[in-house]
Amino acid sequence: MSPDVLVAPIKQLLDRLAADVSVEAAHARSRRGLFAMALPGGSVGVHGFPMLASVLFDWDATHIFWVDERAVPASSPESNFGLADSLWLRKSGASLSSLHPMHADSPDMNVAATAYGDELVRILGKTPRLDLVLLGVGPDGHVASLFPGHRALSEGHLLALPMLVA
Repeated sequence: MSPDVLVAPIKQLLDRLAADVSVEAAHARSRRGLFAMALPGGSVGVHGFPMLASVLFDWDATHIFWVDERAVPASSPESNFGLADSLWLRKSGASLSSLHPMHADSPDMNVAATAYGDELVRILGKTPRLDLVLLGVGPDGHVASLFPGHRALSEGHLLALPMLVA
């Protein structure tokens, strides 16, 4: 399957995002009874989360994860979870059991990353599968806090990693 690339004005991209999320959520729920999605932060979140508020979710069958998180409390303006919560989730009626933020204010980020990997397995099974992952590319080429040439790109076993120094 080749990727579908859409280059369009932001409003058209956001309308497409809402439509695609609706279709993928319905497909996943009919196929396996749940829908699992991972969210980024940054400009994708700033623009996309308000649009996702227009999508009807079955919160009993939806699980939201994050592809990256900054090592700050959820109340920080730098928190990717905080961004999603303020622009979308708080207003959506999402149940707390549907939301799976990484505990990024933990004093030990290795422990937090291990716990997040365990959470993925607990919710999604031994080989966790996300149905939809929203990603953006930062101005320096990073995607989901993974930077070009970074050693984390060669990790083959862990499901979640703390931010590593290159």
